[in-house]
Amino acid sequence: MAEAQLAAARAVLVDPSNWFSHFARGIAALLDGDWPASRAALHSAVEMTGGIPAALMWFGATFAFSGMEEEARVSSQ
Repeated sequence: MAEAQLAAARAVLVDPSNWFSHFARGIAALLDGDWPASRAALHSAVEMTGGIPAALMWFGATFAFSGMEEEARVSSQ
């Protein structure tokens, strides 16, 4: 899955203003278990979109999957 992270990172470099590139980077990092990278990328997607539900849900999931249940509840609201 490291290939997916590299591809998503390249997409962010091509167009840093594209929220979906940040979203894809966050999901790829999440699937690799790289919680900090996933949180950072998904946080960018949340901020860029004004908090669309899909970005919020996956941002919260990064906390839940890493055992930070209270942060997951708070971040997904």
